[in-house]
Amino acid sequence: QSLIFNHVASRRLREFGTEPRIGDLVLAPSETSSSVTTRRLADVMEIAEADLQHVQAEDLVLPLPGSGIRYPTYLQKVYEEVSLEVLKLPLSVFHEAPPFGMPLVGDYRRMVVKPMCVEWEVLSPEEAAARARSNKGRLLKTDAQRLLEAQAGVNLTHNAESPQNQEKAFHPKNASIPSTGTGSIILKCDLPSSSYLTVAVREVTRKDDGWQGVNKL
Repeated sequence: QSLIFNHVASRRLREFGTEPRIGDLVLAPSETSSSVTTRRLADVMEIAEADLQHVQAEDLVLPLPGSGIRYPTYLQKVYEEVSLEVLKLPLSVFHEAPPFGMPLVGDYRRMVVKPMCVEWEVLSPEEAAARARSNKGRLLKTDAQRLLEAQAGVNLTHNAESPQNQEKAFHPKNASIPSTGTGSIILKCDLPSSSYLTVAVREVTRKDDGWQGVNKL
C-alpha cells in the first residue's frame, strides 16, 4: 500500500506539479487535520473549481489502496498502472477479500507535508569526524542509544572526549568551515508518521534518496 502511494505521489507531482487541481482529494469540512493519523478512516471530498483558490498543496491527500477508500477520478488509471508495474498485481486485489479474512480498508495520507520546528546545524569535516568518533560512527545518537544511556544514568549530552571538543561540536557557528573537504549538516524537525526528512533532502539537493545517494550527501 505504501509503495503504491509513494509511486503515485511521485507521478502526481511530476506530471501535474504541486498546484491543486480539480478532482484532487481533501479532508471533508467535518474532519480535522489529525484525522489522517487516527485509526478511523477520514471522510474526503473532491475539490471543484470554486475550491482551488482556498486549497494548498499540503491540504491534498492521496489514498492507500483498500476497500474503504475512494480514488481521485483522474488518478484512478495511474493507481491501476502503478499496481501492475510495481507489484505485478491488479489494483482490484486490494478491494477483494484477502487471505485470513483480514480486509485492507486503506487509508489517506497527505501528498506533501510541511515540516514544523525546523532546525539545522552545519559541521565542518573536522567537527563531523570528531563527533562521529565519540558516537560510534554516527553524528546523532539513536533512540535506542539514548534509552540505554538514560537507563544507565548517563548524561545524554556528555561527550566521550573533552569538554572543549563537546563545546566545539555543539557550537559549529563559532568555528570556521574549511573551503575544501566535505562537511555535514544535521537537520531536525517535527513530522507526522509516514513522513521522512530524507525526501526533503533529496528535493533540496536533487540527489537520489537511496542508501547510496544518502551516503554521498
